[in-house]
Amino acid sequence: EAQNNYKSATGIFGYLRPGSTTAHAVKTRKLLLSLRDEEPALQFVHPQSEHWLGQNFPNPFTTSTSIELFIAKKSHAVIRIFNTLGVKSGEINLGSLEEGNFSLKYANPYLTDCLYYYTLDVDGYKAGTKKMMVRK
Repeated sequence: EAQNNYKSATGIFGYLRPGSTTAHAVKTRKLLLSLRDEEPALQFVHPQSEHWLGQNFPNPFTTSTSIELFIAKKSHAVIRIFNTLGVKSGEINLGSLEEGNFSLKYANPYLTDCLYYYTLDVDGYKAGTKKMMVRK
């Protein structure tokens, strides 16, 4: 159901043709201001029942980067790095890890200036995928 030139579908606003550019600008500004006024979460809290892969930092990086992850229960974990064509460019076998938060430093001098994807595999199941950029 369209109201005021906007449609809400499962919490995501879909754009419909505005009646005028001025009305569209006013409504967009009100929406952005309402979103801005919400308090941001100070720290992401992940469910203790799920494995979690964090975004690397810094990103982009030149020589090394840090990756954070959470293991929900004792498991075997591997991080695999792929280029945009899906070719594996690296692998970090973390072995058997107890439950908890982990931070690791990753450095690979052979990575070229490119966008890469890294995945966390826990006991053979993919627990997450993130992007990282190398700039030399």
